[in-house]
Amino acid sequence: MLTILWEAAGISLLVAFVVLISTMPPIQIKPDFGSTGYTVKVDTAQWQKSLGTYWTTIKGGSLGKDRSGHPVGELLVSRMANSLKLMGIAMTLALVIGAMKGVWDFNQLRRGRVSLGPLITGLIQGIPDFWLVLLIQVSAVLVVNRLGWRPFPVAYMDEEPVASLVYPVFCLFLIPMAYVARITSTALTSVYEKEYVRTARAKGLSEFTVIYGHVVRSALVQILDGLPNALAVMFSNLLIIEYMFRYPGVTYLLKDAANPLSYAWVDPRVPPTTPDVPVLVAAGVSLGLVFALLYSIIALLRPVFDPRLREREQA
Repeated sequence: MLTILWEAAGISLLVAFVVLISTMPPIQIKPDFGSTGYTVKVDTAQWQKSLGTYWTTIKGGSLGKDRSGHPVGELLVSRMANSLKLMGIAMTLALVIGAMKGVWDFNQLRRGRVSLGPLITGLIQGIPDFWLVLLIQVSAVLVVNRLGWRPFPVAYMDEEPVASLVYPVFCLFLIPMAYVARITSTALTSVYEKEYVRTARAKGLSEFTVIYGHVVRSALVQILDGLPNALAVMFSNLLIIEYMFRYPGVTYLLKDAANPLSYAWVDPRVPPTTPDVPVLVAAGVSLGLVFALLYSIIALLRPVFDPRLREREQA
């Protein structure tokens, strides 16, 4: 019950923060030769007006309209569906392949062999996210330009929606996969030296039964503890990947909404437009709600694999 209350409080703070930031008018910073050197001015009257306008729109049962006059609700549903599809495929692959690679890395380290597996895992984690995605994209472009071979579209194409998912999914799953592999290998190593595991081996059980029947099951708690960090990594990389591959997801929509359109280079008399407040609020809050929902699911699964938590809840 306490966990649910904390989640509700966090979601409420998130919604309030996104609404306040999205409706905030431009901040004017002017040079001042006084003590500070600058004066900062926020148009609070305009801020209150923006809040009132958006609240009136919400009370009318609508999320408002974007700059082009399209309903935000319809736009958000399609973009969020695209992002959820991308994250769902990438997270599934990250969990399955990451867990398998973690077990393989553990077996290699346990046998004292020099293996490239743990080195590759550390290398993927060590490269900054942006540079890793950029390296993959540049490599794909070079393959097309030098060899004339384009296995998959480098940028999203409506005519090839399935093939256009390959590069974004690969880039999105790669770093969480390495993270899952690392925490799996670490968890298995810590559990493998426990007394009950040595007892199981002394009883004559096969190594396969010991590892997958005792070690892996006991290590699931530590693996679940590390999943929120893997989710955070995936969410933080979502904007980079959707932007670089022009994938029509919700973070790409968020980026466009947060970027004021300036026509000064065309006509200096036309002022730049303000950020798209309805889209900013809807997309920002939706992303936060999805992350909170996934985090809550992981928190609810943890007692299933940890008997100590079940006993504490029953008490």
